[in-house]
Amino acid sequence: MDHSYFKGKKNIGATMVVWREQAAEQHHVIDHNHFAGRPILLDDSGQVISNEAETLRIGTSTYSLSDSYTTVENNLFENNDGEIEMVSVKSGKNVIRGNTFLNNAATVTLRHGNGTHIENNFFFANGKANAGAIRVIGEDHVIANNYISGIVGSNTTRGAIVLTNGIPDSALNKYFQVKNVLITHNTLVNNDNNIIVGDKKSGTNTLAPVDTIIANNVIQASGNAKLSLLKVIDDSAALTYEGNFMYGAELGIWPVAGIMQQNPQLVLAEDGLYRAGEKSPIINALKNGPYSVIDDMDGQPRPQGNRDAGADEVSKAPIRNKPLQPSNVGPRWLNASE
Repeated sequence: MDHSYFKGKKNIGATMVVWREQAAEQHHVIDHNHFAGRPILLDDSGQVISNEAETLRIGTSTYSLSDSYTTVENNLFENNDGEIEMVSVKSGKNVIRGNTFLNNAATVTLRHGNGTHIENNFFFANGKANAGAIRVIGEDHVIANNYISGIVGSNTTRGAIVLTNGIPDSALNKYFQVKNVLITHNTLVNNDNNIIVGDKKSGTNTLAPVDTIIANNVIQASGNAKLSLLKVIDDSAALTYEGNFMYGAELGIWPVAGIMQQNPQLVLAEDGLYRAGEKSPIINALKNGPYSVIDDMDGQPRPQGNRDAGADEVSKAPIRNKPLQPSNVGPRWLNASE
């Protein structure tokens, strides 16, 4: 599915669904579409309906423990407010890559299934109410090279990166524990809600995230942060920190060796993105290690040796991945000049 335009769906049901009637792999590709807006879902009395208004859903809970291998890349999602799960992933081994998410009161949610990669995406919330970016549930996911800005969040479910507590012996349609997740080389800038660990902790959701690595990320908070940079709701979480720079608000945990509370000195570049300034301590701050990725958010290669923290690698190589504009996506005839 490519180069299509979707806007204005007001009734119940996802805008687009990758249906899986069995556990077979699918290898679908959804690219260069413009999901140009979906209003919040209301019933006939004007009350909010909090479910079944996704913009894109990949699978259902029934077959969620099998792998779809669907790729969602180079799409523009704009003003999708239908419900909290703008993109709802309910299958395994998918890739969400190179998309731009602009002013959505919703999140990309790894709801069911394991082993999905969310990488090289741009999230711009611009302070919109109820906006979030990435919600993580399940195992073996990779969250890498994402640029996330302007998240204010209305609660701990809506943050830049949210790790959710699981339920013991979870049913397929409930919450599996977060395990073996890698969160690396992301840049979070000017957000009120940054990384949240243990959302939905309760007498039912008792399983905190475990075996999860938070490495080589950069957080430069807004200065108005409502929550600490790391909001750890469930302190039984087993997390490993390495090579992170976090600055601009209370850290939220006792200082650890893997978090430098140092100003990363991000400056606004000509392209409207915050990037490392000339004297930024994140430049060449990292040795090549087990959590390295081969490129950055721009699609520029990362070196074998000293690398920069965050989503951006300072480089003179050609930029291959940029925030998308309406002219880059959707039907070609819709963007044709007169």
